[in-house]
Amino acid sequence: YASMADYLGASPDDSPVVFGIGRGWWGNGAVAGGKHYPAGHRCRDTLVRDRQSYRDRYKYKFHGQYTNGGLDIWARYTSGGETQLRHAMFENWMGSQPPADQGQGYQQATVYGSYERDLTDELSIKFALSYDTFNIAQNIFTDTFSYREDEYYARAIAKWNPTQNHSIAFGGEWSREEFGLSGHGYPDTGASNSISGDSMPRWGTDTRSLVGEWQWHFADQWSSFIGGRIDWHPFTPVMFSPRAAVVHTPNKKDTWKFMWSNSVRMHGAEVLKAKQDEGEGDQKPEKLGVFELRYERQHNENLWFGASAYYNDHDIIGWNQEGDAGTDRQLGNMRTVGAELEAIYKTDRAKFTVSHGWTKLINFRLDGPEVDTALTAEPYGYGDDLANWHNQVTKLIGHYKITDKWDVDGSLRIYWGLPGGEDFAKYRNQFIADGGDDPPWKAGYTRPFEPSFFLGLGTTYEPVEHLVVRADAFNVLGWIDHRLNKRFYGFDADAPADYRSPAPAFAVSLTYTF
Repeated sequence: YASMADYLGASPDDSPVVFGIGRGWWGNGAVAGGKHYPAGHRCRDTLVRDRQSYRDRYKYKFHGQYTNGGLDIWARYTSGGETQLRHAMFENWMGSQPPADQGQGYQQATVYGSYERDLTDELSIKFALSYDTFNIAQNIFTDTFSYREDEYYARAIAKWNPTQNHSIAFGGEWSREEFGLSGHGYPDTGASNSISGDSMPRWGTDTRSLVGEWQWHFADQWSSFIGGRIDWHPFTPVMFSPRAAVVHTPNKKDTWKFMWSNSVRMHGAEVLKAKQDEGEGDQKPEKLGVFELRYERQHNENLWFGASAYYNDHDIIGWNQEGDAGTDRQLGNMRTVGAELEAIYKTDRAKFTVSHGWTKLINFRLDGPEVDTALTAEPYGYGDDLANWHNQVTKLIGHYKITDKWDVDGSLRIYWGLPGGEDFAKYRNQFIADGGDDPPWKAGYTRPFEPSFFLGLGTTYEPVEHLVVRADAFNVLGWIDHRLNKRFYGFDADAPADYRSPAPAFAVSLTYTF
């Protein structure tokens, strides 16, 4: 497989940036291209086109694969990236426009091989080896540097079915990650730290892991799943991620599932290394405990229902500004609850899916007075919702086969407002006003936090055998009103109410199968 794409991005006329700037902030509204844009007005002088490719370069992907029985070998190369919208008031607080190559580009190459063999009728084993190199070219404001990391990976997993009611998988993994390597080409700045861009000597880490899962069908209507993994990393305490589930099928139509997991995620490797060098020792990983209850019903051959309820307990890692610098660190504990309802109706010619999800923040506790967060304003006494997560989301998907050769389909996603975003904007206004500066949000301007709607339509036609013509329209409602398609282009504590509307778009594809 090979592909090359030239992604120009959408102009500000088709994908406008809209400011939520308060009166007095860098003048009477936002300033871009020498013009003032008060809150709620479309800015036509943004610095970049929406989704503009990094340095206006082509995007590439190459993939080759060989499979023969239990042997599977593949190699892949990709490159891409985006020019980033550094706030349109850049010239006001930096004194000049940013470099033209502002943003991030990447290159990644992977070589993977695996071999699976049956040792007996009940026992099989699979080996895997891979090498991966990943390079980021990063241009943030006036800093330009290239960052690279390489990984060597090995895995061996055995699958054993000792009886009809038992299935067991177990094995081990090893990962060697190398840092402090010179990047693959532009910008040739030598071995750099991914956070600061400072030069960095070569170093590496070894992670060893044990993984396993046991499935037990212990009664006619009951099954259990118990599994997990243990990871040993040189800069963290031993990491244990267990999970378990019980499945009950009282009849052919109904299924009940109870699931629990406690997964962990460590800090970025460079943060861990810096903490070690500073004498702070091992760093606790992020933990996410999840309890979920799910019910599914296949009512008849046409109609299916599903419902889930869950509780999350999250010791969260995030970015914390510390003086003129910042770092990943434990921010505190976040607890949320949620639920989702789903339904699918299908016939020989049609399929319709509807779902609605609800999420609610229960509590967010910061680790200490030196910690801040942009995830929510709840710890500061403003509301009880997440700042950049919609509490309620509805999805509608439809597909209809008009004839044997002609299909139509569509989807609608509805994000039902962002009360936590408005709460955060209120908090930032007060915080900045307390520091003697002008507020970053025009109080009372609520458009950024109101519902958003994303509609897509498509059709497929097969004029002759093996040839398929496909046409799609994306962000259709933007042709009616760009405000219906709004999304935050990057949640910024100093610009908490700015958004960009993705452009309506149209695509046609032709596919011929040999």
